[in-house]
Amino acid sequence: MKRIAISTLVALLVLAAVGVATAGKYDEGTLVGTWDFDMVKMYQQAMEAAGQEMPPGMDIETVLQGSYMRITFNKDGTYAVDSKAMGTQNAEAGTWEVVEKEGDTITVKSTNPDKGQEQVVKVTFIDKDH
Repeated sequence: MKRIAISTLVALLVLAAVGVATAGKYDEGTLVGTWDFDMVKMYQQAMEAAGQEMPPGMDIETVLQGSYMRITFNKDGTYAVDSKAMGTQNAEAGTWEVVEKEGDTITVKSTNPDKGQEQVVKVTFIDKDH
């Protein structure tokens, strides 16, 4: 399973910004596969982006216990997300395409027809699994 770290969080189900740093050898083929989100890092970054801190006495690992988010990017340009957070199971599907490549970073546009949403995120690779 591959790991993802989110650089920004727009909503609970957001496409990933995938960790960072090699020599520009990555493209849509590298993104194809199933990726697990780093839930602790995602939550920390969301709190930071919102200018909030964990309340005293609360532990992020305890709050997120049993939570997960997994996204599968398929070769045919479709994706599926499966997640569970704070006891709520969620799933969504849509399409994706690479709209720009620069070094180790690719820009991905995703569309969720059920929700009428389109989103663009930058994905930066550390290696083929991060």
